[in-house]
Amino acid sequence: MLPKIYRLNVKNFYHNTHTQRIIRERFCEIRIKNHETQSPKLAVTVPKVIEKRAVYRNRTRRLIYEWAYPILSKSTQPLDVVVRPKKIILKGTEDEAKLFYTRIFNLIFHP
Repeated sequence: MLPKIYRLNVKNFYHNTHTQRIIRERFCEIRIKNHETQSPKLAVTVPKVIEKRAVYRNRTRRLIYEWAYPILSKSTQPLDVVVRPKKIILKGTEDEAKLFYTRIFNLIFHP
């Protein structure tokens, strides 16, 4: 699980008054805003439209948090990031998705 200092509530993201940047990729849509806190914060929202079963939505969310944690812990950029996957991460696609998400997180948090 992602430590509390790195967690972001989506509601707090939209209350942030900074302008947001949107990155649309093959696997997901990422929204980024600057923030005044010292640590980066991350939220993952998996819409019910792409998968009805909560088991798969939660598994996708946990995997993305797991892949983002090592990168977040090394970053000092005060960013709020919301990730909205377009596809559920299934057992056969984990390796490809992991490479994609780690590349994206490295680009965001270590430019």
